[in-house]
Amino acid sequence: MLSKKEIKKMTIAIDAMGGDYAPEEIVEGAILSLEEEDFSIILVGEEEKINSLLLKQIFDKKRVSVLNATQKIEQDESPAIVVRRKKQSSINICSKLVRDKVADGMISAGPTGAVMTSAILNIGRIKGVKRPALAAFIPTVKNPVLLIDMGANVDCKPIYLLQFAIMGKILYKNLLVDVQPKVGLLSIGEERTKGNHLVQESYELISKSIKDFVGNIEGHQILDGKAHVIVCDGFIGNIVIKSMEGTAETLFNQLKDTFLTNTVSKICAYLLKPSLKSLKKKFDYREYGGLQLVGIDGICVKAHGRSKSKAIKNSIRVAKQVINSEMIINLKSEISKYLKEDR
Repeated sequence: MLSKKEIKKMTIAIDAMGGDYAPEEIVEGAILSLEEEDFSIILVGEEEKINSLLLKQIFDKKRVSVLNATQKIEQDESPAIVVRRKKQSSINICSKLVRDKVADGMISAGPTGAVMTSAILNIGRIKGVKRPALAAFIPTVKNPVLLIDMGANVDCKPIYLLQFAIMGKILYKNLLVDVQPKVGLLSIGEERTKGNHLVQESYELISKSIKDFVGNIEGHQILDGKAHVIVCDGFIGNIVIKSMEGTAETLFNQLKDTFLTNTVSKICAYLLKPSLKSLKKKFDYREYGGLQLVGIDGICVKAHGRSKSKAIKNSIRVAKQVINSEMIINLKSEISKYLKEDR
């Protein structure tokens, strides 16, 4: 096992075997991230494959370590079982590096369930947190919206949604310090009586505990700025984010086809190219990196399973940002004001 003295601060452990395009795109994205000077990385995975890929790259070798992992967790494997059985998987080794303070944070594009289970078992939850949640910023015309939970918990209780609201608000305040975040609850109507039992009971709980709660948020209001933090269970959150990704991809593909229909539209496309490129970049998930697993006692970023080098590079940027914000320290301090183990 690598010791802290052997690695320069800050250090980020990267699961080189996770995701659809591992390890090639993961390694390339990690090396691209080294354009910034203030951190080092540990690439965890099949050592021989990783080293052969590194031979094709130009980088500061003092800032890159490779740690062998003899096992890999596949998408179709049961997280609860496989994480315990595959102790030498790249995901498990990354989370243990964070637990042992060898790494300041970890990134994986591997299966969501496995990443979360490994983080809980090896790093542990912050005291008082019943369920960690996945959170991510969604671009809007004004301030970004933080959606939580994005898929970590498909079956929830009202207390979980209250905790998601608290953790989301703290995360937002730490990363966007100039904004006092307002919290909303995703539902099918603005009235407090709308929604299923989970939403109705969560409304009552959140409204009593969070002063900046603005009530229910409907789907069409997610991007309008009414709330900075939007809370939902992981089942709904995952559908929302993937629907948004699909809509954005379809829209830009349709625009591309439309602009290529005739000479006039091609000229218009040429003139609008810089603006369209900027707009596409704003709504591209690859630009926003990964999802933050909030509620565990360490930094864990879940990259998109389809991540290529750009997305991995930006996931590393997200991890660095969260580490520098001292979010874990602030979360522990703030959460003690709200949460009790027996609540």
